[in-house]
Amino acid sequence: MVVNHVTVPRQKCPCFPHQNFLPSSTLLFQPYFSTMPRRALAPISGNIPRRKELTCYERGVVVGFAGGGVKASQIATELSLPKSTVQETLSKAPQRPQGISTSRIGRPPKCTIRDERRILRIARIKPRITYRELSFELGLPVSQSMLYRILRKYHIKKWLAKKRPLLIKNSAKA
Repeated sequence: MVVNHVTVPRQKCPCFPHQNFLPSSTLLFQPYFSTMPRRALAPISGNIPRRKELTCYERGVVVGFAGGGVKASQIATELSLPKSTVQETLSKAPQRPQGISTSRIGRPPKCTIRDERRILRIARIKPRITYRELSFELGLPVSQSMLYRILRKYHIKKWLAKKRPLLIKNSAKA
């Protein structure tokens, strides 16, 4: 393989002796394929592990190879990555500052910060209120588990409202 018009000799990988690699780049890359390829028309096994997201360093190596004039298919074979992963990395490279992944959108929250403050206020005023009474008093379409998660996030738990016997002078230690 020619990188920047200099021929780099291939070496045997110490971890995977059946693969050749370029010595400067691929020690951190794991092969994406399993030891046995799937037979044609055979069922897809659920035991094949899914690939992980590339790190910032791995993305930088891919972009560096492409900047040196190496084709995507050659990068894929050298770094033991799928060709589609290399192509996707190169197409999204301008959108990623320093190779950092863009945030995923996800589901919008059901409760706003204002709703959370309202939940906390009612729970602190009435520590013995049940989740059902709390959701009825709020008038919001939130489940009891959602209320539990919000209160748990702010360290309001069931045991805080538990009745405890008053401390007697005989049992108190000075």
